[in-house]
Amino acid sequence: MKKVGSMNRRTFFRNVALGTAGIAAASIVPATALGRSSRPAPSGRINLGVIGCGGMGFINMSNFMGLDDVEILAVCDCDTRRVKTALDVVGNHERQKHGRSNPVVKGYHKFEELLERNDIDAVLIATPDHWHAGMGIAAAKAGKHIYGEKPLARTIREGRDMVRVVERHNTVFQMGTQTRSNLAVQNVVNLLHYGVIGNIQRVELNLPQYGGWHHLPATEPPEELDYERWLGPAPWRPYIAHAVHGNFRTVMDFSGGTITDHGTHRLDVSQWGCGLENEMPIEIEGEAMYPKDGPFDAPTIAKFEMKFRNGITYFCETEPDTLKWGVKFIGDEGWIHVPMEAPLPHLPITASNPKLLEVRVPPSKRVAYPSDNHWSNFIECCKTGGRPAQTIQVGNISTNLCHLANIAMELGRPLRWDPENEIFPGDPEANAKLDRPKRMPWAHFFQV
Repeated sequence: MKKVGSMNRRTFFRNVALGTAGIAAASIVPATALGRSSRPAPSGRINLGVIGCGGMGFINMSNFMGLDDVEILAVCDCDTRRVKTALDVVGNHERQKHGRSNPVVKGYHKFEELLERNDIDAVLIATPDHWHAGMGIAAAKAGKHIYGEKPLARTIREGRDMVRVVERHNTVFQMGTQTRSNLAVQNVVNLLHYGVIGNIQRVELNLPQYGGWHHLPATEPPEELDYERWLGPAPWRPYIAHAVHGNFRTVMDFSGGTITDHGTHRLDVSQWGCGLENEMPIEIEGEAMYPKDGPFDAPTIAKFEMKFRNGITYFCETEPDTLKWGVKFIGDEGWIHVPMEAPLPHLPITASNPKLLEVRVPPSKRVAYPSDNHWSNFIECCKTGGRPAQTIQVGNISTNLCHLANIAMELGRPLRWDPENEIFPGDPEANAKLDRPKRMPWAHFFQV
């Protein structure tokens, strides 16, 4: 889906090639000036470190550079090529906008060294999913505010641990479900809560299908990539270029396929529109087709169903037709469909009766958080200690729905879920999938 107030992927990488990405930054402010309380910094600026400099890391970095109250002091990646590119982009921005011949940004190979800096107030974490929780826990312990890409964590246990640590250290955490800052989606949420389609009974979701690959040759990792650190807590496997960087989502040791990639966005919108942000389902079942061989084991075709205590049902399936990608809310008095077809141009929101979309919800009845820029909202909350558009608690539940779906599809049978205790009652086979072993010596980053 098009991001409000943001640069899209194609535009950003074109600008990187031209050396023009990013539009503003400012002078350095020590982290001690922020006080780690509800008081904003005297300068009103936040010092940011970037961990993960490829793909969404670059896109998020460009949006943070576009804010006057952000200074990027550090970039980190275990691929030296990506560090160099990020340094060039930020440095070019500094030279163009402020005439600095020696930009203050520094590059890092180890994220823990970046976190040791006292002058960094917040971090962007945009690494592969299997590192999200370890880096997030370490950042919260280091006293940093966190903008973390979705999904929140690789497993249900990791997500629960992240929430505990962030709450313990009073850290501002914004999950990268940018749809929360889309004004059109906010309007739909307000309409749904206002009752324009009556009582919501069912939500239908469509996700992109992921293609499967087969046997690709293993090779030696390139010199510029620290493959051991890239793998980190995940099980060791031979290096296959297609399974690293942008394609990691097709390997279940690293991610959760299209379910955690696109499903997090769509399930989060479903939760938001149905008023179920703090609820998890009590029943889940699904089925999927998986590649028959090779390391790329994420589902290629998938469908699942979830039932909640209040009777609402979610039905989700992969769909090759890009025009159908999105979320459809079905009530007893009509329906509304929200297209989520990124990276294609944004399609119009539709309804069973177009007049439903013309209803004006009184300000006193609006429930959607009023943010029109996900990145500036995070920075503002860092300064004030306020609640961001996507809290870690709500983001954790949206992520957990994806994990529940993947577990149900993998086992191929209906599952019961206890939301309060976060277990599958009387089902040790399913409960064994609530977490994954962590490889040494990286496991200590995940300790709470």
